[in-house]
Amino acid sequence: MDETYVAVFLDSALSKGNLLAPLSLLILFFARFLPIIALSPFFGSKVLPNPVKLMFALTMFAIFLPKLLLVTTTPLDFNPQLILLLVKEMFVGICMGFIISMPFMIVQSAGILIDHQRGGASLMINDPTIQNQSSPIGTLFNLVLIFIFFFVNGPFLFIDVIITSYDVIPPDQYINPAFFDKNTAFWQMQIGLLNKMMVTTMRLCSPAILCILMTDVFLGIANRLAPQVQITFLGMPLKSLFALAIVCIGWNLFAAELVKLSYTWIDNVAEMLKMFKSTEVLPPLVTPMLSN
Repeated sequence: MDETYVAVFLDSALSKGNLLAPLSLLILFFARFLPIIALSPFFGSKVLPNPVKLMFALTMFAIFLPKLLLVTTTPLDFNPQLILLLVKEMFVGICMGFIISMPFMIVQSAGILIDHQRGGASLMINDPTIQNQSSPIGTLFNLVLIFIFFFVNGPFLFIDVIITSYDVIPPDQYINPAFFDKNTAFWQMQIGLLNKMMVTTMRLCSPAILCILMTDVFLGIANRLAPQVQITFLGMPLKSLFALAIVCIGWNLFAAELVKLSYTWIDNVAEMLKMFKSTEVLPPLVTPMLSN
């Protein structure tokens, strides 16, 4: 640790006899980092026990400490101001955790739609990463994306983004009140991300759904030509097999799309952080361009 870090640390910890400043900094770090852990499947989300999450956050605090000491320029203390800063840090952490969890929601939703259309809606199972009901293909897609996210070093890239967030929003500084205007770039970006989330979900599941639709159409034509054939009992297994076949045939393309999806949403988190400083009010119908 160089002399700058030491000077800032001593100023935070010892000015006015304040020995609780490092503990205040730890609390503020937990307020930002714990929501990220709780919302990010690749950090354990709901799989990790709470004591493990706490120790993981404490370990990360030791790594982040030089950066925190560098960006913290005012002494911290246990007072009402710390509570306001705590709320602000939780808000930033929830925003970052929610946006980085969106790709996993996308692939899970795509799998659920495929299972629903192929007649597997009753096969809902518990997804261990989110502790919620999901379909078999939805759970598979979610677990595959977690593996790919680690394969492309996504967690480390995201940690770099978290480090950058302390340059944009230091723990001892407030958010500009103009940020909360409904027409600022940040809020319009969120609307754009939700729209992009739905479009990407439909794009990932559309090959299997189109195959199921074509199967229904051909079976309907066959039923008109041979009414005595039990199309209902014939169609259910055919739709399921064809949908699974399309998923297997396009697996390489699907995996490549998941790699792009991982990088894109990490970039979206970085872009979102820049908007915390921007107070420009946009026209109501203008939405910022998002990374493709």
